[in-house]
Amino acid sequence: MFYTPDAIALADIPIARNHSVGGEKRLFVSKEPARQIGSVFLKGDADAEWIPDEINTLPVTGADLQAKVDDELDADAAPLFTFTGTDQADVALQGTSTFSPPSYVANKGFDFSEGVALDIVPGTAGKLFKTLSGVTATNAKKWSRLKVFQLPSAASWKSIAMVESVDVKIGTKVGHPIPDELDGAKEVVAGRSEPSSITINAKHRSVVDGLQRYAGRLCCLRLEVWKQGKILVERHVYANCILQVNPNFPDGSDEVRQAAEGLLQEYFGFYAK
Repeated sequence: MFYTPDAIALADIPIARNHSVGGEKRLFVSKEPARQIGSVFLKGDADAEWIPDEINTLPVTGADLQAKVDDELDADAAPLFTFTGTDQADVALQGTSTFSPPSYVANKGFDFSEGVALDIVPGTAGKLFKTLSGVTATNAKKWSRLKVFQLPSAASWKSIAMVESVDVKIGTKVGHPIPDELDGAKEVVAGRSEPSSITINAKHRSVVDGLQRYAGRLCCLRLEVWKQGKILVERHVYANCILQVNPNFPDGSDEVRQAAEGLLQEYFGFYAK
C-alpha cells in the first residue's frame, strides 16, 4: 500500500481543489520494472473475467498490487473490484479497489478513462498477494477494462532534484476519419494510439547522478503533485521508460542542464480521495 495518496481531510479541500503550478511537482526514478500480472474484462454489466498474464507471476514473498483503467471504465455508481488470491503464507486473501470521484473535483460521475489507478487494498492489513486467481465486479459496466500490475517497491525510488519541467504525451486512442465522397469524415472511429512519450528538463549535477544514471536502461518515473507544497493529491507513474539523456553545457554563468526524452509503456494516475 504505497501509491494511492492518503484521503484529503475536510479542512484541506480548499487547497486540494485549486489548480496546480509547476513548483508543486516532485520527481523520482526507480530501476525496478513494472510487471503486469493480469487483466480484467467486463463481458457484461458486473460480469468480470480475470485473465492472468501468461508469463509474469508474483514473488513467493508476496507483493502489493495496483489496478489501472485500460481504455475505459464505465459505471453509474462507484465500481468496486474484489480480487481473490492467497497471501505470502498461502492463506486466502481478498483485496479491493473502489473507483469513486474525490470530494474536491467538480465531475462527480463514475466513469474513468485510460490510466486512472488505485492500489488494491488487502482485506487484512499488512498482507501481500502471493497469487491472484479471480475477480468480481460491482457496478462496472460491459466493455470496461482494468490491468493489474506490480509496480516498483517503495524503497526503490530515488529523488531527482532540480527538475524544471516534465512534459508527457499519453498515447490514448485517436480519432480516425472514414471519408465518403466529398465528406472527409463521414464517420470518425477510434484509431491506433500513438506511442506514449516523456521529456524532462533538469539541472545537471554529475554524469553519475540524476537522470543520467538511468540513461538507455529500463526505468520507471514517479511524479507527485503536492498542492502548496503541503498536500499530496496525485502520484503519476510512467512505467517502463527508456530515456536518452543529453547534458547541455552553455557559456559563462548559465546553468548546466540535462534533457531526457524517451518512450514509456504504461501510464498510471493515482489520486487522493
